[in-house]
Amino acid sequence: AGGTRDVWTYDVARATMSRLTTDAADDQFPLWTLDGQRIIFTSRRGGRLELFSQRADGTGQAERLWTPEGSPGALAAEDWSPDGRRLVFVQLRGSPDIGVLSMEGEPKAEPLIQTEFNENHPAISPGGRWIAYDSNLSGPFEIYVERFPELGDRQKISTSGGVVPLWSPDGRELFYLSI
Repeated sequence: AGGTRDVWTYDVARATMSRLTTDAADDQFPLWTLDGQRIIFTSRRGGRLELFSQRADGTGQAERLWTPEGSPGALAAEDWSPDGRRLVFVQLRGSPDIGVLSMEGEPKAEPLIQTEFNENHPAISPGGRWIAYDSNLSGPFEIYVERFPELGDRQKISTSGGVVPLWSPDGRELFYLSI
């Protein structure tokens, strides 16, 4: 029997759903790896929020990928750098902040965008040079873009509210939900 929330996959060709996780803990916020072989997700299996990795075909056991220090409040893997060496995530400690998990060697996390404001839904451009995110830095939630990974040259993209940015495959356009 599964938990309250499990991760499922959907086979478009066969129009079937398959349960990927069945642990009694909630498993949520899934994110495919770039090669499509694994799915990263958040779980409280060890009594605290951690990131896990599971083969997308459901074989094998889920593997603990990273355990954040302290109490993250909420934790969600959001996007990959195009080379797969960095995973950006959102961590809630008071207000949501964006961090980056280096996947070279032993996974190591560092804060990326940490302010007293809410930063959510990071999306790295296909070329890997920019990161888009939504923030209430200027009052209502708007879309911002900055250099990645070193940050700088922050630009507000939306003008009347926006959340959940998504880059076009060629990186020439940025889509978002207007609010």
